Amino acid sequence: MTEATPPSGPLRKLPVFAVVGEAYGSFFRYLRYLPQAALLPILVGAPTYWAYWTILQRIALDPGGSGALGLLLLPLYLLLFFSFIIFCVAWYRLNLLGPERGRPPLFPMPQRRHWRFLGYSLLIIVIYLAIVLVLGVLPLAVLLPLLGRDAAAAGSAADVGGALLVIVWFLALFCLIVFMMLRLSFIFPAASVDEDYALHNSWTHTKGQVLRFFAALFLVSIPPVVAIMIFSLATTPEFMMSPDDPAATDPAQVIAQMEDYFLYSVSIGYALGLCYWAIAIGAVVAAFKGVTGWYPEPEPASSTVAGDSPAA
Repeated sequence: MTEATPPSGPLRKLPVFAVVGEAYGSFFRYLRYLPQAALLPILVGAPTYWAYWTILQRIALDPGGSGALGLLLLPLYLLLFFSFIIFCVAWYRLNLLGPERGRPPLFPMPQRRHWRFLGYSLLIIVIYLAIVLVLGVLPLAVLLPLLGRDAAAAGSAADVGGALLVIVWFLALFCLIVFMMLRLSFIFPAASVDEDYALHNSWTHTKGQVLRFFAALFLVSIPPVVAIMIFSLATTPEFMMSPDDPAATDPAQVIAQMEDYFLYSVSIGYALGLCYWAIAIGAVVAAFKGVTGWYPEPEPASSTVAGDSPAA
């Protein structure tokens, strides 16, 4: 597969352990570029996180007088989301094109590829929300009143059965969302390098690959997720670990104890999160290249695009 001719289907079965090995190999191979790729997202994200936290503080301390500030949370979240997309596009390009053509610029200007990546991200989020609404929220809204009546009539057995039914239902819904996520995920590496590629191409190329793809991502995720969990447990305020702590019911004390936790999560936690996504992106790239046979076309000598050169 070149940048212009996606194949009609997967070229081979996804090699699980090769994908895992390449994910970590590319991470350590390009680790020195991680601060460069993350610089702008951190410069944008740190003050945005702080503004987000400040608004939540004011709402918690004065729900009536500061409720209107909640309207600012959505644009702040979108700004954080877009800064994360800048990092993702930079890291995808580095993995796909190598440092000669894909070295992350310190201050990348948003280009068509970023808006395309954002558009596909929002479209897939809408698909997920539609699945949750149609197959999750609406059936639950119908089932809960019926389960309540059955429990009242038949006792605790019906209540337990209803609870198990809801759990199984949402596990099935979670599996469906993961399935959709994996089937559509190849659109992101393709969009990052301006590939003429659409969602239906990703759907075609991942046909019969979902279990292998899931296994590779699961294995890749174990070390960074364990590290993030250990960090979270080590820095979580005591009152959050002890529901009986009186501080858990006092908004002022909650905010005071959350201050340090917030600073930790913005610094070390954010860095750990970027490391996780760098590894995961390496896995997606390895799967994308392995299944589709993608390789970059040779770069014409005089076709360097402004903003894509290593010095940009």
